[in-house]
Amino acid sequence: MKHKIKSKVSLVFIVLISLSFISLSQRAEAAEDSVGFSFELEMPENSTKPDAGYYDLMMKSGQEQDLVIHFSNNMDKPITIESSINGAKTNRNGLVEYGESSIENDSSLKVDFKEIVKGPEKVTLKAKETKDVTYKVKMPKDKYDGVIVGGLQFVKEMDNDKAEGTQIINRYAYVVPIMLRETEVTLSPDLTFNQMKATSENGRNSILLNFSNTVSTFVKDMAVDVSITKKGSSEVLYSRKQNAMVMAPNSFMDFYISLNGDKMVAGKYTANILITGSDKEWKWEEEFTITDKEAKTFNEQDVNLDDESDINWPMILIIGAVVIGIGVIFFLINKKVLTTNKKTKRKKKKIN
Repeated sequence: MKHKIKSKVSLVFIVLISLSFISLSQRAEAAEDSVGFSFELEMPENSTKPDAGYYDLMMKSGQEQDLVIHFSNNMDKPITIESSINGAKTNRNGLVEYGESSIENDSSLKVDFKEIVKGPEKVTLKAKETKDVTYKVKMPKDKYDGVIVGGLQFVKEMDNDKAEGTQIINRYAYVVPIMLRETEVTLSPDLTFNQMKATSENGRNSILLNFSNTVSTFVKDMAVDVSITKKGSSEVLYSRKQNAMVMAPNSFMDFYISLNGDKMVAGKYTANILITGSDKEWKWEEEFTITDKEAKTFNEQDVNLDDESDINWPMILIIGAVVIGIGVIFFLINKKVLTTNKKTKRKKKKIN
């Protein structure tokens, strides 16, 4: 027996849903008028969670399956829904993205979600029309332990008259996570260090830590703690801690450590890194170098640093003091000359 469940997932622009999926909230109901459409998932018999608002399917090697979604146009005019298929990624905030993302695939990814799930790029609906749309899944032929994760994103195509204007328009998107697995084998995540380097985040000087989860399972309840020192020193210059994060299977994460408005200084540094999650712990002590070129480039880009930051204030104060001193000397000399001239004139008057 197949099940149907109405989707209740929405956020402005791109929807971000954590592993728990508890964000399947009633708020989507209020957004439906702005979105212009709604949909229902037809749950197949191999769904492990038929009452959920996402697909969690137990598959077989090489199995092909159709996923049917019922779209409804709530408006009195035709609409077009943009549909995208996306692999799960981990963003810089430690959240899993199931919608469209500019984040690249990690090198450890063996099965790309976008290669095994196919569907239309657009869904066109007449006024008040309901239509069934099919997305096709084709599992790899080889046995696969772990989970293949991705999502479908739906957003109403922008009207031409609105697209040509300059006004700000809120666009709501629905995202449906999809989890595909073949076995009940429990895998343990493994993190690998990739690099530490100088960078700029939102126009501000930062240090970037990049690391990967190379296993086809989630890292749950992840916490990252990073401290940075000058090489050979124990004094912590910069640090950052963040908890309650989740990492997608076979994905990497960019973790930024802010320089807190400081100028970037070239030199050799040491990063002490501690990451915990899924009842495991990873520790790394990594050295990295900031070059003169990098420091100069990022300092010029930092919005917290203006041209005044390059001014040598001590030298300016010294020069200012010298100028004032010279001015005082000239004033005193000039005053003495004037006084002498006045005395000379008085003597001349007395003589006359």
